[in-house]
Amino acid sequence: MQEADVAAGALSVRPWREEIIDFTVPFMESGIATVVKRPPEGEPLPIESPRDLLNSTKLRYGCIPGSLTQAFFRTSPDKDYRKMWHIMSTTLPSVFEWTSRKGMARVRESNGRYVFMLESVFASYLVGQPPCDLVMLDILLNPSEYAFALQKGSKLTKKINRAIKQLKEAGVIDKLYRRWWKSKCSRRYNRKQDQKDESLKDESDTRHVTRKVEKERESEEREEEVTPPPRKHHRKLETRTISLSKCQSVHNFALLKVCFLCIISTSLTYLM
Repeated sequence: MQEADVAAGALSVRPWREEIIDFTVPFMESGIATVVKRPPEGEPLPIESPRDLLNSTKLRYGCIPGSLTQAFFRTSPDKDYRKMWHIMSTTLPSVFEWTSRKGMARVRESNGRYVFMLESVFASYLVGQPPCDLVMLDILLNPSEYAFALQKGSKLTKKINRAIKQLKEAGVIDKLYRRWWKSKCSRRYNRKQDQKDESLKDESDTRHVTRKVEKERESEEREEEVTPPPRKHHRKLETRTISLSKCQSVHNFALLKVCFLCIISTSLTYLM
C-alpha cells in the first residue's frame, strides 16, 4: 500500500496483515456457514451444528476447492475439523463444487443428503432467493471481520473510524446490508414502496450524520491550522489527506457509502 491511502474490498482482519497495514474498525462480520435443504413443515433440521456431520452416515458435505472455507478445514487446529477435511478430500465422487451457485444447486438436487459450506456473506444472500428451499444454520465457524485497510500510521484511520461508527449509529450500514441481501423468502413485500421508504429514511439519516461530521470537521480544521507542514517525502500523501478532510461532509459521507456499495457489488458479482 505505497501508492494508495485506503484499500476497500473484502479484506478480513488478520494478525499477519496487521503487521504491515492498519485496519479501521470493522464494518461487517462473516464466517463459514453451513447450508442444508429445508425439511418438510414440522420436521427438524438434519443437523444442528457442523460437528454433527462427523456422526452422520447419510450426509455428504463439501465446499469450494481453494476457498477460505477449504483452508480452514485443512489447517484447523481442531482435530474434528481436520477429520472432516480428510473425509471431504477422500470421498468419491467428489464433494467439491467450483461455485457457490453450483453448491447450492447440489444441495437442492440431493434430496437432503448433501450439505454445502461457504462464507456466510454469500450463503445468506443465496439462501434468501427463490425457490426458498434452503436453510443456513445459526452456528458460524471461523468468525472474521471486514474492514478498510490503510498505510501504517495513517492520519485517516481515526477519521474513517469515526465515520464508520456514525454510519453504524445511524443504521446506514445495516440498511445497505438489508437492501442488497434482502431475503425474498421471509415475506411478501412491495419492492417499490420499500425502496421509497428506505430512500426517505436514508435522506433523514444522512442529514443527521452530516451535521455531526460538520462540527467535527470544523474542529479538525482548527487543529490543522496549528499543525506544522509535513516533511517533503510525505507531501504527496498529505496533500490527498488534507484534500479529503476539507471536502464537504456530505461528499465524504456519500464517498464512504460508495465504498460499501463497491464491496457489496464485488461480492454479488462473485456469486454469479
